Amino acid sequence: MVRETVEQDLKIEPDDVVSALNRKVLFLVADDWYFVSHRLIFARHLLEKGYEVSVACRTWNDRDRIIEEGIRLLEMPFARERVSPLFVVSLAWQLRKLIRREQPACIHVVTVRLILIVWMATMGMRRPVMINAVAGMGSLFASTDLGWRLGLVRALVKRMFSAVFRQRTAINIWQNRDDFEQFTGNGLSPRNQSHLIPGVGIDYSGCPFQSEPDLEIPVVVYVGRLLRDKGVIDLLEASRRLERHGCRHELRMIGTPDPCNPGSLTEEDIKVWTGFSWIKWLGRREDVVEQMRMANIVAMPSYREGLPQVLLEAGLAGRPVVTNDVPGCRDVIVDGLNGLLAVPRKVDSLAERLQQLMEDRPLRLRMGEANYQRVKERFSQERVFDQLGAIYESFLPLTRSED
Repeated sequence: MVRETVEQDLKIEPDDVVSALNRKVLFLVADDWYFVSHRLIFARHLLEKGYEVSVACRTWNDRDRIIEEGIRLLEMPFARERVSPLFVVSLAWQLRKLIRREQPACIHVVTVRLILIVWMATMGMRRPVMINAVAGMGSLFASTDLGWRLGLVRALVKRMFSAVFRQRTAINIWQNRDDFEQFTGNGLSPRNQSHLIPGVGIDYSGCPFQSEPDLEIPVVVYVGRLLRDKGVIDLLEASRRLERHGCRHELRMIGTPDPCNPGSLTEEDIKVWTGFSWIKWLGRREDVVEQMRMANIVAMPSYREGLPQVLLEAGLAGRPVVTNDVPGCRDVIVDGLNGLLAVPRKVDSLAERLQQLMEDRPLRLRMGEANYQRVKERFSQERVFDQLGAIYESFLPLTRSED
């Protein structure tokens, strides 16, 4: 049975939290594709350690893949596009029933929205350990063009943070130093309940450094959802300006629109931009690192991130990056070392940084190798798993195989 008390110093004894036989971990993630791309590897690690792993999410195309991994899939209508109070209350009630039925020892919640809804769902209950993984502050905090409704939601969310992150069973994980310092510095997230863990890491095993290909014109690749908050329109416009001024290149866009996000490009938008001969849309790809290796530069002009996996994949590919000087991105990319930082929302700045790398192959080679080494040393999967594993071991007994 889940018990309520977690010591404030996080030196948690298993008997103080859960039955020694309860090693149930429940992931709450909005969509199955996000779980597969950002949490599946760690969930597999937990299975190997003897935990029972379940995930509650909305399913799209990755349902079977999750089940094949030996993970219990619990379908939940986590509709990110729906923000009405009635829907949120209904979803919280469904989550409350699910948590009571499953009786997990730990709930690993990803994204701010779900963290808040789960907190609402468990009010008045004996809460299990709640690992609040703040993957980023989301479009609600990245966007500057808010209507009055979203502005009101943002203000309300800020007021709720303190109660959520300070409740006794909370373990709060931040992915970048900006967010960590903001919330711990303001006392919203107590430091003894807060951890700075840079994303989910990247696996370097069997992946030696590979230099860039010798291409007729430089190739820039973008990987991610086609969202305005990811700086996609800025990138497309920067590419158009560079081509117009004689800086020949090819821009490859890898990703798809996200109809659940109000800032998503549409299929019609894509058709307009791919009407230019040098812009190629490749859709969704599974071979992201290989696609980066076939390019010269990785571009990701996002307005705000947690710790973008795309930048770690660029490091594995050994390619320099042009990104914005914003939280999350600047944790990975050091301006002038392994890439260049642009001023966010400034197309001229982005175009200037792209042109600098396009026209300087020795600089690209130096930065690409530096990116490979930096990401390997600081953001390896092994290092991240050690940090996350230590958190789990603090409150859940591990099942170890007998030698």
